[in-house]
Amino acid sequence: MAEKLIHERDKIAKDVQESNSTFAIPIQTTLAITKNQKKADILVSVVGDSGNDVKIVKEIKDPNSIYINTTSTVVKQVNRRLRASNILLTKIKGGELTKQHFTSHDFQLFVHFYKLKSNPRYCYYYKLGNRYGYSTQLVDFLVEEIKKDPEHIVQNLKAKLK
Repeated sequence: MAEKLIHERDKIAKDVQESNSTFAIPIQTTLAITKNQKKADILVSVVGDSGNDVKIVKEIKDPNSIYINTTSTVVKQVNRRLRASNILLTKIKGGELTKQHFTSHDFQLFVHFYKLKSNPRYCYYYKLGNRYGYSTQLVDFLVEEIKKDPEHIVQNLKAKLK
């Protein structure tokens, strides 16, 4: 008797897997948060005192649209923004203080000090290309940090890393 039940269970499971409409109709439902109501099939609203809790389980982000910058484009964008504010970094060259642009060396200094490669807000590692991509938020962050103290930031970061 047990063998017959196991056989029937396996047969039914196989039929269900083969999308036999006698047992089941496969339905895939994907819910996404959108601001455009015309793109929505179902409209919902958030009510703070509702007894039904809802959580975002999976948020799909395309890294190619977020981490669009390479090291060189980050350096170029930081320099463009600093130039617009008439800011140069003060660095020590040959024992003397000089005013210079933001360089890839300075970028690496920030990356190490702030551990930027481990922060998903700023950085994404592309395994396929064996490279890092950086967000525009990183450019904003770097410019804001530099603007706070362009005279001493490079020396301060170097001193704190020693």
